Amino acid sequence: MIKRLILVIIIVILTVFSSNFTILADYPERNINCVVGFSPGGPTDVIARGSVPILQEILGVGIAITNMPGAAGATAAKHVLDQPADGYTFYYGSEIMSVWQTMGTMDMSPLRDFVVIKLVAEATPVLAVPPKSQFNLFGFNSPQLCCDCIP
Repeated sequence: MIKRLILVIIIVILTVFSSNFTILADYPERNINCVVGFSPGGPTDVIARGSVPILQEILGVGIAITNMPGAAGATAAKHVLDQPADGYTFYYGSEIMSVWQTMGTMDMSPLRDFVVIKLVAEATPVLAVPPKSQFNLFGFNSPQLCCDCIP
């Protein structure tokens, strides 16, 4: 009796896993939409447009980019969350996602509501002034010295 129960459990588990692998093997069956929460030509858009051809080649389907600027990307993110969770709508976000809750724009959390599938790029924000400005960085007023002190 116990051997039979164990055998049934093993068959059920194998059936479930094998059907999931079959579903994954067929993905993607249609084109994908990537939503960028910023205007065309901005940094996130440029990164999306640079990486999409690589994804298209790997996945073998067309990938459209839809720009939906507004509310620090929260409008686009909300749109993505409203789509079916079937892997056919991606969101290209940025570090600005971390301010949604403090801005009060939406009750969304980048950690709770999204799963990061790939870090596509890293940026180093800088504050810059003209070389002859009265303001300076770390007490230096030379652009060369400022650049030397940043790793």
